[in-house]
Amino acid sequence: MEAATIDQPDNNNNNNKSKKNEHMSKGLKRSLVILNCVLLAVGNTAGPLLSRLYFQGGGHRQWLSSWLETGGWPVIFIPLIISYYYRRKHDTLAKPYFMTPRIFAACTVLGLLTGIDDFLYAYGLAFLPVSTSALLISTQLAFTALFAFLIVKQKFTPYSINAVALLTVGAVILGLHGSTDRPANVTKGKYFMGFFLTLGAAALYGFVLPMVELTYMKARQAITYTLVMEMQLVMGFFATLFCTVGMLINKDFQVIPREAREYDLGPVRYYVVLVCSAIVWQCFFLGAVGVIFTVHTLLAGVIIAVFIPVIEVFGVIFFHEEFSSEKGVALALSLGFGFLFLCKGFEKRRIQTRSTMETATIDQPDNNKKGKKNEHMSKGLKRTLVILNCVLLAVGNTAGPLLSRLYFHGGGHRQWLSSFLETAGWPIIFIPLIISYHNRRKHDSLAKPYFMTPRIFAACTILGLLTGLDDFLYAYGLAFLPVSTSALLISTQLAFTALFAFLIVKQKFTPFSINAVALLTVGAVILGLHGSTDRPANVTKGKYFMGFFLTLGAAALYGFVLPMVELTYMKAKQAITYTLVMEMQLVMGFFATLFCTVGMLINKDFQAIPREAREYDLGPVRYYVVLVCSAILWQCFFLGAVGVVFTVHTLLAGVIIAVFIPVIEVFGVIFFQEVFSSEKGVALALSLWGLASYSYGEYREAKEKERARVARELEGTDIVGGLNGA
Repeated sequence: MEAATIDQPDNNNNNNKSKKNEHMSKGLKRSLVILNCVLLAVGNTAGPLLSRLYFQGGGHRQWLSSWLETGGWPVIFIPLIISYYYRRKHDTLAKPYFMTPRIFAACTVLGLLTGIDDFLYAYGLAFLPVSTSALLISTQLAFTALFAFLIVKQKFTPYSINAVALLTVGAVILGLHGSTDRPANVTKGKYFMGFFLTLGAAALYGFVLPMVELTYMKARQAITYTLVMEMQLVMGFFATLFCTVGMLINKDFQVIPREAREYDLGPVRYYVVLVCSAIVWQCFFLGAVGVIFTVHTLLAGVIIAVFIPVIEVFGVIFFHEEFSSEKGVALALSLGFGFLFLCKGFEKRRIQTRSTMETATIDQPDNNKKGKKNEHMSKGLKRTLVILNCVLLAVGNTAGPLLSRLYFHGGGHRQWLSSFLETAGWPIIFIPLIISYHNRRKHDSLAKPYFMTPRIFAACTILGLLTGLDDFLYAYGLAFLPVSTSALLISTQLAFTALFAFLIVKQKFTPFSINAVALLTVGAVILGLHGSTDRPANVTKGKYFMGFFLTLGAAALYGFVLPMVELTYMKAKQAITYTLVMEMQLVMGFFATLFCTVGMLINKDFQAIPREAREYDLGPVRYYVVLVCSAILWQCFFLGAVGVVFTVHTLLAGVIIAVFIPVIEVFGVIFFQEVFSSEKGVALALSLWGLASYSYGEYREAKEKERARVARELEGTDIVGGLNGA
């Protein structure tokens, strides 16, 4: 049976391509996959570094640099001769080669295109900063994905799409804060010429890779690894021939001896750099066509893109370049692609075993007590409550921080008052509770006014005090930190929520939810990478670090509170209704406000409010409007949070909180005239992508559950019908 490949086009008309694996054992194929991935990774990493070393050491010949990228093609004769020797041992009439004129013609064209690509890349590298060049070359992955879809009908899965997105964003981050000015010795015209030449190189190689796969598909003969090497030999020869013509016209051969004598590292090392470049770049090209042969085009493109941040790391080590925060994030994103591709195999195994297991809710702890909360709730009512609480959480999570910022921005200085406002709106919850009680009384004159037991009351008291402490930590930190730094630290709440949810309520994760957590966390990290690196002018170093750790503590503490709320539902020993959820939030809000009230009394904030209102930049009326609206909107946040935990689970609450951090920044630009930086745009895109990933995972799981339910019902119907017939 033909070995399956990730994202491999399923084309019944493509009999030729299937021939390439029909006589290959699974062990041999695995070995070839590993070998070619290693060759591609080594060549893709060491090749650009040696090209950079050539120019950094004093080299100036673009045609020579491009010639070196394929000049090592004779190296392929070694494995080809060995292969022919072994074939001769078994068959004295074995042919010395497998290539037909049809494939030779295709490889000739592909070789010339590769030669053009080599020159475009080498010429662009001479005029661009390294970070800009890396950014532009990384777009090759997007071009590869596009052309693979158009040319070889490459099929995509959520995992491969996510991998492309992660790697592309990682490369974009690298270029966001590269050298914004062109190099000192490069004119504006040459800078833009290098820019477009490098972009053209990325697009052209993104076209060449799927064309190689198309050549395999249209070969009309069995594709073996020996034939793949022969094809690379021909492609390398014609690519080198193209660059040789350029060197002859540019008289590069005559210049090499003089350039060697003037080379900064000496003539011997100059020639070592040239030879090693030729060999290493040949590993790159041989690995690329080998990966396409053993797997597919998209994996070759992914491996090329994933090592761009790795090149930057080696640039730090060998060329003493600065390792910026962007390079760290891009490196983390590039490593994340491997997880997404591994998820494909995991997902296939999970689907295969699902038919033998009881259908489980994605990310939902399997707990019989917790199941009581939805057993009498219709699907329509639950959907309505999910939407309502998500809206409450989103509105509160967006408007709450903006109003807190407006309080300080307008001249407010009371941290305890700011924290008090986050839960002081708890009496609002009496309104829906009274309406609920009135409706119950209409149907039952003896209906109880509340459902809460002493056990739940005690738990909510503790959670309320923890929430009050969290409010104070957040408000105090916000007074001493730049907004971007505060947003970065608060965003880590999602990671803390995921960790504590796993430890406390045994939260189950899927590749989609993990991907959402990763994307949202990275998006928030990007926001803080280039915030104000200096502390505010009126804040001492001690207060700055105090605000830093207090805000981080607030993120960790609320990441702990959310799963503790879910644990309370699970251990309640009674049916959990939405009315009971509102009662719990009422008690939690009361004790959180009580905690902050004590702090305000000690700090004499109540006496200071009238004076602060008179001195407020927007006037006393708007001062009180800000306070009242803050209390109401923050209550929407907390009620929405416990409601989302009730109707879905803890992780979704954490995701919604994290996804709106970039949205807060956008509103900050609109209302506070803050600068909308490129990081905010990337973070916003990542947050939306993460939310889409999570939503798709939920939708997909719901569909699988529905199919499983229908299958069980049909199976039960068949059994009953068989018994009746008997």
